[in-house]
Amino acid sequence: MNRDTVRQTRAASLSRYSFLRLGSAALLALALLASGNAVRAQVAPNDAEAYITKLSETALSTLTQGSAEEREQKVQDLLRNNLALNEMAQFVLGSAWRKASETDRKEYTDLFSDFVVITYAKRLGGYSGQRFEIGGSTPIGKRDQLVSTRIEQEGAPPIAAGWRVRDSGGQLKIIDVVVEGVSMLRTERDQFASVLRSGGFEGVMTALKRRVDRLAG
Repeated sequence: MNRDTVRQTRAASLSRYSFLRLGSAALLALALLASGNAVRAQVAPNDAEAYITKLSETALSTLTQGSAEEREQKVQDLLRNNLALNEMAQFVLGSAWRKASETDRKEYTDLFSDFVVITYAKRLGGYSGQRFEIGGSTPIGKRDQLVSTRIEQEGAPPIAAGWRVRDSGGQLKIIDVVVEGVSMLRTERDQFASVLRSGGFEGVMTALKRRVDRLAG
């Protein structure tokens, strides 16, 4: 083999090697871009506070119009659009989520969503002129902001409530509510863990159905 042939062979090998490297890098970049969890920036404090401020104004306006049934339905719609229900459902179920089939996950998530939405809608439906004040926000975890609020109500002590805000699929949503330092999501998870230990996944579904029926009745 002469020198020119050797040089051409080496050049071709280097070109193939460079192409493979560039191709691998491109595939890696596409994989990172395609994965929703690759790089998710933490929600900015100002954005989280503005979101909770606007949401509270919408909720308070909704709760002063129409009959009790109409208010409750409007609040349910508002909650479904602003709670990260899928993520909440997964967190509450804990490790049992990984063991559940896709069919079981969907049925559970739908039922859990109904339970959370109806529960909060009924609580908020009893609005009677409380005042809502934003008190700032604190980073929590790698992605969220906890927006602190103070709910003033006539004839009763004020309530300290925190709203954990997360970017969920490109939209800000509430992932948890912390009332007087107690996480509502963790409280539900503890209760579900107890049911899971005694009755498994079927026990959780039975308990959820019972609670939803009771709330809807």
